[in-house]
Amino acid sequence: MIFKNALLSTLIIEVGVAVLAVINYGSSLEALQAVTRYSGRTSLAIFSLIFLFHNHRHVKINAILSDKYFLVFAIAHAIHLGELLSFVILSGNELIPIRFSRWFCCLRDYFSDALVSLPG
Repeated sequence: MIFKNALLSTLIIEVGVAVLAVINYGSSLEALQAVTRYSGRTSLAIFSLIFLFHNHRHVKINAILSDKYFLVFAIAHAIHLGELLSFVILSGNELIPIRFSRWFCCLRDYFSDALVSLPG
């Protein structure tokens, strides 16, 4: 699969999750919580595919997620973290700076690993 198709598939899944949450919960804070929860599970599924099949002989992760699979995961995870941040802010919970900085460092590491793994 080429990168554009993998990215488009990830975005379609994320939008599908959002649409299903709005259908089931309406346009409420509970819907945003559901979107955030299932977006995190989507990101976890992508990470699990990478983790399980990164060096597998028979299953080629490139065929499933493209040759830039770390970048696909980083984008899916960035979407999830953006939704999580918006949920925390809109729910009125206090944003704990140490947690936010931890999220930022993880995201920075994901994107730097993804950019280093790019061929060429």
